[in-house]
Amino acid sequence: MSGMAVDVEQPLLEEKARALEYPNCPGCKNSYLQDADAKLPLRELATLAALTLVNALPISSLYPFLYFMVRDFNVAKSEKDIGFYAGYIGSAFMVGRFLTSVHWGMAADKYGRVPVMCIGVISVIVFHTMFGVSTTFWMALISRFLLGSFNGMLGTVKAYAAEVCSERHQAISVSIVGTVWGLGLIIGPAMGGYFSQPAIKYPNLFPPGSLFDRYAYLLPSLLVVAIAFPTLYITLHLPETLHRHDIEEVDKVEVVKDETSVSLPIPGNMSRSGSRKYSVCEGMESPALISPFGSMPEDNLQHLERRSQNFERVPSRSSSLRSRRDNEEDHIDACDGYKDLPEYQVDSTHVEEENKLVATSEQKLFRAAKKKKSLFASKPLMASIAVYCLWSLHDMAYTEIFSLWCVSPSANGGLDLTTTDVGQILALSGFTMLLFQLFAFASLVNLMGAVRLSQVAAVLTFFLMAAYPFMTMLHGMTLWVVLNILSVLKNIFGTAIFTSTFILVNNSVTQDQRGAANGLAMSLVSLFKAIGPAGGGSIFAWAQRRQSDFLPGNQLVFFSLAVVVLLTIICTCEPILPRYLDRPIPADTNGDKE
Repeated sequence: MSGMAVDVEQPLLEEKARALEYPNCPGCKNSYLQDADAKLPLRELATLAALTLVNALPISSLYPFLYFMVRDFNVAKSEKDIGFYAGYIGSAFMVGRFLTSVHWGMAADKYGRVPVMCIGVISVIVFHTMFGVSTTFWMALISRFLLGSFNGMLGTVKAYAAEVCSERHQAISVSIVGTVWGLGLIIGPAMGGYFSQPAIKYPNLFPPGSLFDRYAYLLPSLLVVAIAFPTLYITLHLPETLHRHDIEEVDKVEVVKDETSVSLPIPGNMSRSGSRKYSVCEGMESPALISPFGSMPEDNLQHLERRSQNFERVPSRSSSLRSRRDNEEDHIDACDGYKDLPEYQVDSTHVEEENKLVATSEQKLFRAAKKKKSLFASKPLMASIAVYCLWSLHDMAYTEIFSLWCVSPSANGGLDLTTTDVGQILALSGFTMLLFQLFAFASLVNLMGAVRLSQVAAVLTFFLMAAYPFMTMLHGMTLWVVLNILSVLKNIFGTAIFTSTFILVNNSVTQDQRGAANGLAMSLVSLFKAIGPAGGGSIFAWAQRRQSDFLPGNQLVFFSLAVVVLLTIICTCEPILPRYLDRPIPADTNGDKE
């Protein structure tokens, strides 16, 4: 019996290996969504569209009535001061989002995408309703700040859009987010304009003294909340894409993989200090493995490093086997009927292989933990965020300046148009932007790549900015047609850049840092979006009073916008923004390809 050896064989892993290796990992269970031959996940994308709409409506729906809301608060000493207080309320959301977006992104990387998105929808339900019933300036200001602080779902939605489908469908998935975002920026102002002050506009439906007469701006908020409730329900049923692998699961997977490839002779009733304990009893087809290390402290690099180094200094187990043979009897008593068990031969070669296997699994974890460095150290990510921030600054400043320029008097360099004319121009350009997102963007990004597409769109926008000042030389129908063409092209180019940056940010990091990366991007972009309107309005007001020979009036305004576009173009060039970001980076590079 002394030469007898026991071969322990485990069934081979089946086709869905990841889900079998880590049965407790939600990301592995739903990894089929990223298979190369997977179909477009329509249900998940429809939920993302609803989430994006719920995020966009609270941002844009208040601007049509904000002036009147501040006036009703009676906080401004004169009508000239209303814009000052309205600016505070308008920027409170972005300030809150700037302060918390990184933390929400980190939470999405730790606890999952779905919980963060659900909290974002709940924040819309609570704080947007609170904004609708605000009766004082401070109540409105605080509710908007809290809404921005707790609503960290937009960055998470962008990360999820890249993870819920295959690489072949990524452009479509991300473009849907951009499309619905633009749709929300069109629907939101319409909701705010038509449904605010309903007792004045629709006295037959909302008589004086009713709820909506006392709270004149509650109805637009409730309409947004009505969309948020079903969105919350369907979000709860979204598949989680975040991978979470425990240290004990990793150890078990490494052992199972080794057992499927080699036959492991089991030492006879052996127990040694520092080694794994095997109990071989009658009726058992495979040994029961008990890790001697216990549970691994999570996110503890020092602990991992000590254990990784200790494994490198472990002497050969076979050399001390014979000296410890006498102590085995104490452990054999724990197994009933041990006297009837045969004595097994110890194969020291396989014992050493098994010991090396245990060491390897934890050394891999330690190396992976060390490789996960700060997001700020990722040059591709910071370059992608730089493009996103600069273009957001330009776009917000342009949006502020364009409306002011169109309605300002021609004597001051404006176009002397009405607010209705401006609304029609913006509606037409918004509609064409949606068509571009739905039918053209995915094909263009697959053909050119996200880096080249954003670069070409920025170059074309630079020449558009040079054409705007000459609009003052046109009149009548010619002005109307040319201005609409410029506005449509400007929105299409802007949409191409914005949506491309969504892809670039996601491709700049591995999946375990994607939520934090999008959170960081949203935080920094929120700061630039808060600066854009204030800076653009200030430059426009100063330029209106400045009529010198060099860049007079509106020429200085659009020259300033062109300078920001030029900085964006520089950031899209190599080596600042590498072309390999057109595709997701490999999981083992952590965002850097040197």
